[in-house]
Amino acid sequence: MKLEKKRYEDIVILRFVGEFDTFNLPLFSERVERMLASGDRNFILDVHLLTFINSTALGFLIKT
Repeated sequence: MKLEKKRYEDIVILRFVGEFDTFNLPLFSERVERMLASGDRNFILDVHLLTFINSTALGFLIKT
């Protein structure tokens, strides 16, 4: 999976490209935790280029 990050004022836009599953979840969750720790709170998740997401990855997005 490729994850592109853009910022627009106080909003972080995350664009997912490819497949999001258990294998790439640790890297993604680490990035999100760093963003949250730095004070980011407003996210837009652009998933229109996501070709697959498994239940573990979806559960993490919902929890976060």
